[in-house]
Amino acid sequence: MNERGYQIQVDLKPISPNIDSFLSLKRLNIKYTTEKKYYYNLRKFFRFTDSDIVTETNLKEYLDSVKVSSGQYNNILITIKQYAKYLANKKIIPDCSFLDSFKLKKVSIAREKKFYSEKEINNLLKGILSKGLPRWLYWFIWFGFQFGIRPKEIALLELRDFDKKDWIIHLRADITKTNTESWIVIPKPLHLKMRELFIWRSLQETDSARLFVNKWGTPITENSLSNNLKSIRKIDPEFTYYHMRYTTGWRAYSKTGDIYFTAQLLRHKNINQTRDYLQIQKQEILRNLKEKMELVYR
Repeated sequence: MNERGYQIQVDLKPISPNIDSFLSLKRLNIKYTTEKKYYYNLRKFFRFTDSDIVTETNLKEYLDSVKVSSGQYNNILITIKQYAKYLANKKIIPDCSFLDSFKLKKVSIAREKKFYSEKEINNLLKGILSKGLPRWLYWFIWFGFQFGIRPKEIALLELRDFDKKDWIIHLRADITKTNTESWIVIPKPLHLKMRELFIWRSLQETDSARLFVNKWGTPITENSLSNNLKSIRKIDPEFTYYHMRYTTGWRAYSKTGDIYFTAQLLRHKNINQTRDYLQIQKQEILRNLKEKMELVYR
């Protein structure tokens, strides 16, 4: 059985004809992890309501009963809305306009983006080794800070995705968030460290095709990343995996001043997305204020 997501697939037992039909249709265009989220969200809804028909009444009763974070609430609501629209398209329910009365909750971002200096990166990596955390985690963090690939995409990289002759990373369309193929060049200063990474990987006794595997030789999973994040935050309380990608983008922009190159490196659709992602406008405003204040008090 092929993997379409992070984790090894397990059989998802039937829920009801309508829900199973919806999941079969969605399965054609989504990764396994997304399918699994849909599955468990709809299974909980079905068990609570004892029905696979979405109505304004039973949806309200169900949403009122769930005690979860705003992000999880939104995930549940989005799943059920998509399912209800599917039912309406199939004429199983007469109308789904009632969905407009159910709004997503505002999600507050607790952690701000942070650019890591080379010294901070090295201190974090040293901390991972000194705390006896898994060796794959050390390499995963180092790799993420260098290339800015999304954490989920890093976990899905395979050995065949690396051209060791021309030093190129191939990002297959089936592992990227945007489902588009791309490439990243490995610069010469990183060749030696990449060789060390490949040596470490060659010592792992496993038949897995993945670059990053744990000590048992199985691919890194979402749970692996989540569980180890708690350990990393004992070293650096501010750390998130997306700080790696943000650091790569900000390093590229600050050293080259080329927003187009930075957008290409981060694989953004346009430079406005990159400017928002790196908070460039905020940085420019602060820099301008600093320069002007220096002039005022000169």
